[in-house]
Amino acid sequence: MIERPSTEFARGRSIFRRLSGSPTREYYLYCPTTLRTDAPILVAVHGISMNAAEQMVRLRHIAEDKGMIVIAPYFSKSLYPGYQQLVSKRTGARADLALLDIV
Repeated sequence: MIERPSTEFARGRSIFRRLSGSPTREYYLYCPTTLRTDAPILVAVHGISMNAAEQMVRLRHIAEDKGMIVIAPYFSKSLYPGYQQLVSKRTGARADLALLDIV
């Protein structure tokens, strides 16, 4: 089940969130000022430059125009060194499971 952001999230503002638990799951979130209960979610996964915040900022105007929620997960080099692979050989962290937790 996908839970949509509740009214506790500031609409029309970008925020950084960290989910409790292990491993750490961090992401940037943007909810449009007009948020429908059936709003689509746009997930923007950063590349090796680790620019999750920049991606979220660049997509805000599209999200606002289309009424979409933007989620830009941040996969740190220390915890998710090979986030493009299913499992980090060094840490054992799984970026796919972290993304599911975030969404």
